Amino acid sequence: MTKQSGGTATQARKQEFIANFIQDGEFNNPAIGDSEAKPYRVIKGPENLGQWQVEGTAVLYGRKLTEEKHQALDIGSATLTQEFSAPQGRKVEITWKHSINTDPECQGQGSQEYDVVVLDSDQKEIISRSYQPHSKSFATAPNPLWFEVRDAGSYTIQFQGRTSKACGPLIYQVVGKAAE
Repeated sequence: MTKQSGGTATQARKQEFIANFIQDGEFNNPAIGDSEAKPYRVIKGPENLGQWQVEGTAVLYGRKLTEEKHQALDIGSATLTQEFSAPQGRKVEITWKHSINTDPECQGQGSQEYDVVVLDSDQKEIISRSYQPHSKSFATAPNPLWFEVRDAGSYTIQFQGRTSKACGPLIYQVVGKAAE
């Protein structure tokens, strides 16, 4: 007797690769050059920052100002929003890295907590969590956002700063992928 291998179409689909569905999660658009006089850019929304919409005040830090030499965004008191699409019927996760704000002027200015929310196409909350970085080194935020994509419409991710002005946490490398 020979054993047949194979699986259902649903099993095969669950194994398919999903490309990163979050755009410009590195916040490289616009790029801040190392030779610029100001190694940061203040964003006063409403304004687009690459594929992100900023409401409120945020600061884009150039590589000179971050501990790990890449651009990052101080979400401060802003709400950072991006619409995305992911394959219907799939379980996905959104991850990112965060750190305590490295700007010397921000040290000792209180909590750098923030919220992350995912909304469906009807603007109903799918999942939300609160976060607070504990280090100046970028680390993957604990408890990534995992959810099942139930409809083919667009979804929205929002990072919501809780500080009264700039000096919020730095976020970087936002990635959307298949849940493992």
